[in-house]
Amino acid sequence: MGPSVFIDDASSLISYSGTQWTLQTGDNTTANGTYTTCRTDLTNSASGIPSLTYTFVGSAINVYGNPSENLLMNYTVDDSSVRPAIINPSNGQSAKTEFRWWGLEGFGAGSHTIKLMPSRGQPIIDYFIVTPTQDTYLSGKTLIYDDVDPALKYSGNWAVRVSMNFTDGIPYFSSLYSTRNKGDAFTLRFVGSTVSVYGLLNQQAGSLVSSYSVDGAPPTKFNPYNGSQLPLPDKWQLNQKFFHQDLIPGIHNLTVTLDDVTGPQVSY
Repeated sequence: MGPSVFIDDASSLISYSGTQWTLQTGDNTTANGTYTTCRTDLTNSASGIPSLTYTFVGSAINVYGNPSENLLMNYTVDDSSVRPAIINPSNGQSAKTEFRWWGLEGFGAGSHTIKLMPSRGQPIIDYFIVTPTQDTYLSGKTLIYDDVDPALKYSGNWAVRVSMNFTDGIPYFSSLYSTRNKGDAFTLRFVGSTVSVYGLLNQQAGSLVSSYSVDGAPPTKFNPYNGSQLPLPDKWQLNQKFFHQDLIPGIHNLTVTLDDVTGPQVSY
């Protein structure tokens, strides 16, 4: 499977054209706390049709966020003829994150430029995902591993859940690994200069403590719930950063361990 290239909506590599685009910040459910919206209803002769362009090297590209209801959009690839986009409907999903609403695959070698031109609706863009090829230059890129990637080595009694869907969003690729067994762990061997771990939180009763160690160093604890929180079983928080560390560029080994869990708490 391997990692994919992650491009946040706020990246300077994405070029937005038109006053209809607005960058929103401070959202605790979206990647890096930002998302970009397009108000196509504000389009007029002075503003012109809104568009965005992005150039990449890879075999596929996908847009995550929320298409909104009744979205109409055209696109071009490498300045080709304008084509209508096939949008994955949100089916009433109101979340701003993790929903794959448009994508293309089968790109050949070399760099490619997509141009998206929404003409109706109010699409939300959280991030792009590019499937890299052997020609994709990965240095300086942010890479994302899904929980089901074989590079993650699980030990203990983890359970994998698929086709997951919450009111506040959808897990990346709709899958979750979960456990409530103290001592369960996973490891990841990677090449890079920084590492982050993201997951989901469910505000149940009880406590939840996990630890994160890189290259055998003393672990960093993450304790989102200590038992004093008001139980809200229906409250799910997606895209929560559990751990981050800057590193010397090179090969590293990450170990994540569930240290403590009480009550109905589960580590996702």
